[in-house]
Order: sequence, then C-alpha cells, then structure tokens
Amino acid sequence: MIIKKSAINSTVLIAGIIFVATAAVWYGFIHADTARAWRSLLTNYLFFTSVAAGMVVWPAIVIISNGKWMGSLEKLCWTGLSFGIPSLVALVILWSGSSEWAPWLKSAKPWLNNNFLFTRNLVLQVIFWLLAVFFMTRRSRQNNKTMAGILILVYAITFSVAGFDFVMALEPSWHSMMMGGYFFISALYIASAAWALLSSLFMEPGEKSALHDIGKLVLTFCMLTSYLMFSQLLPIWYENLPDETIFLIPRMNYSWKYISITLLALVYLGPILMLLNRRVKESPLYMASVSAIILAGMWIECWWLVSAVFEKTTILFGWVEVVPTIAFLALLTAGISLMLKILPEFHLLKHPEA
Repeated sequence: MIIKKSAINSTVLIAGIIFVATAAVWYGFIHADTARAWRSLLTNYLFFTSVAAGMVVWPAIVIISNGKWMGSLEKLCWTGLSFGIPSLVALVILWSGSSEWAPWLKSAKPWLNNNFLFTRNLVLQVIFWLLAVFFMTRRSRQNNKTMAGILILVYAITFSVAGFDFVMALEPSWHSMMMGGYFFISALYIASAAWALLSSLFMEPGEKSALHDIGKLVLTFCMLTSYLMFSQLLPIWYENLPDETIFLIPRMNYSWKYISITLLALVYLGPILMLLNRRVKESPLYMASVSAIILAGMWIECWWLVSAVFEKTTILFGWVEVVPTIAFLALLTAGISLMLKILPEFHLLKHPEA
C-alpha cells in the first residue's frame, strides 16, 4: 500500500479548505433555520461517528475471533482514530446548542436531564477513544485478546447509550429496548462498508481474498441490521400501542414512506442480493460501488431517524442538510489521509502471531 505523500498533502489541503468553507456556511444556517441546522449537525454526528468508531473496533473483533486475514488492510481501520477528537468536539457543540433542538428538555425524567445526558455520553466516548488509541499502540507488539474484548465491550456500551440518548430520546414518550443494540450494530455495518470502500481503493494486488472476507462482513451485518430493524418495527405494528406507534406512523405514511422504501433497496434488502456471489466480493470496482451505495443509504437512514421526528408529514431536504455533510466528509477525508501518512512512521501492525 504505497501512497505518495504529495498526494496526501494535496488531499488534506483541499479537504481542509472545503471544511472551513462549509462550516462557515453551516454557521450561517443557524441564524436562518436554527432548529433544522442543529438537527442536520446531529444527523452527521451520528453517521460519521459511527463510521469512525466502528472502523476502529473491527480489528478487535477479527482478533478476538482468531482471524489472521486482514494483512495491510487493517491499517485502514485505524484511520478512524483521526475522527475521535472531531467527534467529541461535535458532541460538545451539540451540547452547547441543545436548547435550540433537543426535545427532551421538556421532559421531567431524571435520565433525560440535559446535562446528565451529554455528560455521560461525553465521558463514555472519551474513554472509548482513549482505549482505542491504547489498543492500537499495543497492537504493534502483540495480539492482546483481553484488550480487544474490553474495547468491544466499551464500544457496545458507549454506542448503545448513544442510540438511546440521541435517537430514542428524540421522542421522549417512545420506548424501545432494541434501539441501543440496533444503533451499535448498524454502526458496525456502516463501518464495514467504509472499510470495504477504502480497501477497494488502497488494496494491494494480492489481497483479493481479504477483500472477499470484508465483503462477507458487509453482507452479514446487512442481514443483522435488517433483522434488528424488522424485529423492532414488527411488534410496534401488531401491538398498535399509541406510545409505540409514534415512531412508526410517520415513517410508514405521508412522504416518509418513500424514504422507507428507498432504505429497503439501499441498505436492508438490496445489498443482500448484490453481495451473494463470491466473485463480485473480490472485485474492487464492484465492492467500491456497493459500499458507496450502502454508505449513502445509511446516511439517509440517520437522517430518516432524526428528521421524521420533527417533520412528520413533509420532507425538508436541501443545502441545510447537504452542507454539514460535505463538511464532515471533508474532515474525515483529511483525517484518513493524515493517518495513512503517519501510521507507517510508527511501524504499526506487524501482525505478530497470537
């Protein structure tokens, strides 16, 4: 995996300029359409944090499963660490503007106390990112399955809480015991697609079998994510309880039903058909295309989870949603580029025997 430093420097520079410009535009949107701008920030925080955190966890999952097939593609997962600090900064910004968008502020439930909610998420995510950095630095010397298991456990707890607090709590009267599990599993699905996309772009000629294995992970977590969403929606539909159908009604009716159908094609059922064949999972061009479709679909899914709470009968989509997405994408691109430049200098990932 040889990448010219000049290309990396150019990518970082361009991405940095794009980020500054789009961040400034988003700041202007705060004054023009305040609540919608904040909700767009929340959508992108949920999506891009899921991408980065999930990528960091995948090597731990492979290690604890006795997998030895990652090769140089493991390094691509560690590039997700570059988004740790930006993710925490975005969380603090969301906290600072929570009075403009957070619906749980009117709730009297102690668990939904605004300061308590943001504090626990901030503390958990700081612990997760620090543990991820510690695990990566030790990874160069040994396959530490104990540390891998701890990282996976902390990840599951951290992003289950995030799912409960930043998705379920958008409807303070709605309760779902599955939302936490769904959120961290779907984050692994998003991250596997991102790993497949990066692997398709940067893999070496002899790593088709590793790309095939990543493709199987994408397929597996596509089915698992679909199962968890179906298992959450089906009981709501047949029980028909008012406290539960508040989540389902806008997403199965009005304009949002078309987005729901689109999600079936892009992220739930479509990828299963697209990834069944073995040969296609070994094709970098094909895997890059399918992964890009899944990532776009899962961004729509995050937007669908957030925005349908506030605009139940109509869909509002425009530059207010697009601009912060470009800003986050530019920031992640710059971070990944820098990590690809830095990681070899630390001589990481020697793949010692377990």
